[in-house]
This record gives sequence, structure tokens and C-alpha cells, in this order.
Amino acid sequence: MALLAALPKSLQDRSVDLSEVGSAEYGFPVDCADEVFNSIIQNGFAVLGGDLWRKAGVKFEPVFDGWYSNSPSEDAVSVWRKFLDRMPSGSEYFTTFVVR
Repeated sequence: MALLAALPKSLQDRSVDLSEVGSAEYGFPVDCADEVFNSIIQNGFAVLGGDLWRKAGVKFEPVFDGWYSNSPSEDAVSVWRKFLDRMPSGSEYFTTFVVR
């Protein structure tokens, strides 16, 4: 995946492949989510949104909470910041990013 390859190795190493649960995305622990977001933007990707996931035992499950932007401009940054402020903490939570 081009997105994963664009991230620093330290962030790549923290990613989890969610394909086993039917998602074509990678999840990142919420404690590094803002760093991932900023790195995605710096690498020229447009971030359109993302979803929150929870690790329950050895499986991942959607939390049915997410965010999206109507445009990949400053609006996306603002919407992301609001989502980040209400995102739960804890090592069991992961977030994905939808990019183009």
C-alpha cells in the first residue's frame, strides 16, 4: 500500500493490517494517530476521513465512530482535530485513514 510505504519506519512498525476483518486499511494506535495524520499530509496525500477500531482480544472490531471531510483542504485538518479531541485513549484503540 502506497500510504504505508510513505510513512516513517517507526510508524509502519506500529500499523496493523485489518484485512482479516474485511477492511482494506491499516490501523494505527491512537497514541500515534496525530503523528500518522501529519506524516500523511506531509507526503502529499489528501486525507478524506477515517474510522475508529478496537482490539478485543486478538481480533479487531469497528467502534462505529469515525470522521470525514467534504474536501481535502483545511476542512480535513479541522475535522480531524475535532475527532482527535474526542478519540478515546487506551492501547486497545486504533484509527484508520482514508486517503487519495
